[in-house]
Amino acid sequence: MTTSSHPMQSITELHPSHGATPTEAQERQIDGTLSLVRAEMIRAFKLHGPMRTMHEAYGVIAEEFEEFFDEVKANNRELAKLELVQVAAMAARAIVDC
Repeated sequence: MTTSSHPMQSITELHPSHGATPTEAQERQIDGTLSLVRAEMIRAFKLHGPMRTMHEAYGVIAEEFEEFFDEVKANNRELAKLELVQVAAMAARAIVDC
């Protein structure tokens, strides 16, 4: 694997594209989802400040994942999706903060 300044290049090299292209509607859903994740990242940062360690990030992500799983077990699809936004936001914060 080559060394790169882009942190996700190595992941891309490990998982090459299989030729699928999202539809315009899917691209809009992706954009909307990423907007929600970004807003949650900013809200959480303002509320809690940066994550200080990967161990802290693990704890926060695990907590959010447990909340997601609780909603799955309760069959609350929409609330489960909201929890996934928080899981994604906390994972992205770990990438940025740690």
